[in-house]
Amino acid sequence: TISCTDKNGKTIGWKEMKDKYILLDFWASWDKASMAAQDSLVNVQKALKKEKFLICSVSLDLDKEAWLKASDRDTTQWKQICDFRGWNNTIIKGQDIHELPSNILLDKNKRIIARDIRGKELIDKVKELIQKDKDRELERKRKKNK
Repeated sequence: TISCTDKNGKTIGWKEMKDKYILLDFWASWDKASMAAQDSLVNVQKALKKEKFLICSVSLDLDKEAWLKASDRDTTQWKQICDFRGWNNTIIKGQDIHELPSNILLDKNKRIIARDIRGKELIDKVKELIQKDKDRELERKRKKNK
């Protein structure tokens, strides 16, 4: 399950991410590699902004001010959540994450599709999945109309 607080103090859970492909991105303000990976997500978000896709960045920060400063630096185009428990975050433990940066691509049923997928490979995979959804929906409508 996901239940963490976003930058505005709102609790974010699966309900807020319904019917979307989700990239859970794991990072921390103190980790330079994961900060660079966060920066690269801007292009992914731009390429997929009209799709049923959502990025949810899960921070391992312990310091709220450092997290807020780093997450404001990045973007407001996707969900940024943190429970300030670091490596003891429930999502981190539940998904067996042991290094940063890391990410997990989930389908609409919250099943893992891929791990540590980035850039063009991520964009292409999400577009492929969305196209398959559209094709299935067209086929379903065709069968219904026969």
